[in-house]
Amino acid sequence: MLDKIRDSLGLSRTTLGLELTDHHVKLCEMQLGGSRPRVKGYAMRALPEGTMHDGKLLAPERLRTALTELLASRKWRSRQVNFAIPSQNVIVRTVQMPDVKRSELRKLLQHELRHGIMLPFEEPHFDFVKLPHSREPGEAGASDGPKALGGAGGPGVPGGLGVLGGTGAEGTAALGSPGAASMPGAASEEASREDGETDKALCPVLLVAAPMELVLDYAELLRSVKLKLCSIELKVFALQRLQQTERPELSPQTWMAVDVNRTTCDVSIVQRDAVQITRSMEVDLRDGHAGAAAGSGVAQAAAPAGWLESAAGAAAAVPAWPPPARAREEAANPQSGGREASAAAGAQGGWQPSPSFDAACEELAAELERLLDFYRYTLGNRDTPVGSLQLTGDIPGMLPLAQRLQARMPQQIVKTHGTSLTVAGNTSGWDAAAYAVPLGLALRGRRP
Repeated sequence: MLDKIRDSLGLSRTTLGLELTDHHVKLCEMQLGGSRPRVKGYAMRALPEGTMHDGKLLAPERLRTALTELLASRKWRSRQVNFAIPSQNVIVRTVQMPDVKRSELRKLLQHELRHGIMLPFEEPHFDFVKLPHSREPGEAGASDGPKALGGAGGPGVPGGLGVLGGTGAEGTAALGSPGAASMPGAASEEASREDGETDKALCPVLLVAAPMELVLDYAELLRSVKLKLCSIELKVFALQRLQQTERPELSPQTWMAVDVNRTTCDVSIVQRDAVQITRSMEVDLRDGHAGAAAGSGVAQAAAPAGWLESAAGAAAAVPAWPPPARAREEAANPQSGGREASAAAGAQGGWQPSPSFDAACEELAAELERLLDFYRYTLGNRDTPVGSLQLTGDIPGMLPLAQRLQARMPQQIVKTHGTSLTVAGNTSGWDAAAYAVPLGLALRGRRP
């Protein structure tokens, strides 16, 4: 009743968050305002094989059909959507630029993109934000900038469209390759060695670029299913926004975000609310087998302590992954969860990792350790501990993955529980870790 009154008075509005991976399309609807954000609806659907690959559209009609079916699966109040562009196709770099007005800086960056900064695509759609040279704990971070980024615009791109964050096409460190400055201040220190006066007139700028053609393809696709695009951004900023809601105590700390799907893992390191480095890794986490009886096997094993920690910091029991209730709902109602074999496997009593899954977990742990070493030693953060690893994603083996990472890594592995959010209606199929990206997108609201 209260929601209806608020809606009739125009006191609350809902916004959609949309995530696309090579295997799924996920949608969440969020109502902001009041004491806590409220999840009004959520749905996930599996994509037919060959619809997308490496973040690129191979079969637009299949994706359009999947989106149409997803939108028809329930009543959505809003058509305003924030969209996460697949990060495999986005470049993020920190560059040193003259400290001038934004309008002048845009012209300088356009010139640099044409003549100086090498990109793996010809026509970029870009955006940028100035970063602070340095700051103390508690001061505004770089995340304040990405939230407010407007858009570079372009033919057919909605006004105010913001493209935020990602990794290079080759999967190197997103805020610059190992040979470039990946942290605010790193390039200024180098500049000061070369010219003690020059660096005073420079400022670090976070530059984000994606292929214009790809941006237009996604914009047109969403328009064709009658969705109004509010913004485009990268997963890491959506995850960061969710964590600022879930775990505000992380703001002055340094932590790692790890979002996994079946063939790709997006990894970022966030320091004092500023994204320092982000990378997209190819890791095949699909392989496993069903058939373990309920209450037995790895799927029912005790989770590591960090994984049991709730977003509020209290211990909470974590069921088998996927949760049996969710698996039963997905098996009975494919539109709610995606008609995927993993759901049926979960409904039959559990999921067990195969040897190839174990090998993939070891491969991922090794890549995470290498990225941490790069952050510590190459970027000069030896004295900055990375305290926790926030693990999100939708693979059926999330719990075994968390166990294997915890056994090898000193960071505390923490699951997103969504305790800061209110979920409307039936929550038997709800899993905040699987919907983390669209949740963070929807939390942006309707800001352009």
